[in-house]
Amino acid sequence: MPPILEVRGLKTQFSSPKGFITVVEDVDFVLEAGATLAIVGESGCGKSVTAMSLLRVLPEPPARIAAGEVLLAGRDLLRLDEDQMRKVRGRDLSMIFQEPMTSLNPVMSIGKQIVEAIREHRAITGQAALEEAVALLERVRIPDAKQRIDEYPHRLSGGMRQRVMIAMALACRPKFLIADEPTTALDVTVQAQILALLARLQSEFGMGMLLITHNLGVVAQIAQRVLVMYAGRIVEEAPVRDLFREPLHPYTEGLLGATPRMHQDADEGARHRLIDIAGIVPLPDQLPPGCAFAPRCPKAFARCHVEQPALLPTHDGRKSACFLTQNSAVTA
Repeated sequence: MPPILEVRGLKTQFSSPKGFITVVEDVDFVLEAGATLAIVGESGCGKSVTAMSLLRVLPEPPARIAAGEVLLAGRDLLRLDEDQMRKVRGRDLSMIFQEPMTSLNPVMSIGKQIVEAIREHRAITGQAALEEAVALLERVRIPDAKQRIDEYPHRLSGGMRQRVMIAMALACRPKFLIADEPTTALDVTVQAQILALLARLQSEFGMGMLLITHNLGVVAQIAQRVLVMYAGRIVEEAPVRDLFREPLHPYTEGLLGATPRMHQDADEGARHRLIDIAGIVPLPDQLPPGCAFAPRCPKAFARCHVEQPALLPTHDGRKSACFLTQNSAVTA
């Protein structure tokens, strides 16, 4: 069965007084129908820009997609004009944005916003669309959906607003869903409810899902494969279990080292300390020569500071952009 989404060599740039600056470079991945692929990394690593590039919602200018292919069910989205893309967004490809309070229209009721999403792609009456909007709100477990349909976003809690965003994203049963930090700013209990809801709806609709997050606990819960992104590039790709068991890239090791561990005994808990990664993610126009992570990497050596490592398969079929991993593979 062919993949639902295939991304090849994606490169996104922004214009500046210095010229075009590359913020996403050489991104490749494949997503199967019904599977969940996660992209993780610190803020500023290019995760959301990658997602918005797939959906083609970045303002052009200043942004431009300089190279690559985005094949949705074999159709290259980068070759479509804007009218064609409008027909794709929401129907075949949809997105749950980071902050529902700023993503929802504050002067329109949630019902009107869902109806608008439905009628954009389907030739049905307003009344039929409204009934379907109520059904969608019930499906995402919003209580008293018939009464809530006329509410405005500010009248709803953060968790309820996120459920409305999910209902809008799924209004036309897309083949592929992008969930960009879908549980940010929600308390732990609501996070668990939203993740369970996404998993249930994904199984019900058979969608492929791209999950963007900095929360490795969320990744472990619902994803099958994971991409680790740093400074606009993918530095590691692996099945989730393999990545947690044995990270290959020093940046991945740092992310896992900074993640609190659960279910430890008292002695182990006393010994385990969170490990921070020194420094910050460099700005796209201030990338160092060689590996972008080298100035923060405790394992960096001379070659790392002058040469950019390519993302290459390892001996066990995973991928890593690190000379240490590649040297080990050659030795093995």
